[in-house]
Amino acid sequence: RRVLFRSLTCQWISGTHFSAQQQAARDGATIVNYLSRMYKTAYPDQELDVAQTFHVSMTCNLESAYLYVHWLNTDTDPHSYEMETIKRSFLAEEESVAPLRRFVRNLADWACDTRLSSLRAAASTLESKCQNNKSLRLLPLSSLLSDGTTANRSEEHTSELQSHHD
Repeated sequence: RRVLFRSLTCQWISGTHFSAQQQAARDGATIVNYLSRMYKTAYPDQELDVAQTFHVSMTCNLESAYLYVHWLNTDTDPHSYEMETIKRSFLAEEESVAPLRRFVRNLADWACDTRLSSLRAAASTLESKCQNNKSLRLLPLSSLLSDGTTANRSEEHTSELQSHHD
């Protein structure tokens, strides 16, 4: 059985971006939720790091593309899933598409290196815990941060992704 932790999802649409944005918001929240649960189960004594659990999505039609970042905001009570536009591109203009392509390539490079290493380490830790405790399951969302820990609000991952291929 294969488990995929996507670093980028995309909604292709034939009309406006509104319905695709709604679907991207649902997908992003689901992915962030499961990444957060996985890391909190693997490392219960560590604070969640937004750089490990954020997700990027794109909506695209024949004219434009939007990139969004999704994360778990632990500064609110109750915690909330956030989504913010980070790039916009008009597909008919090369000077508008080039920065989008650079960002997506940087994201892919980062996902295949830094994020993949982090996911492998967490999966290995979970595998060891499961061998020692057959009843281990991912922590429910309600207990994610009930011990008072908070997520590290790191904005460096976005600027790092933007500058890698510049």
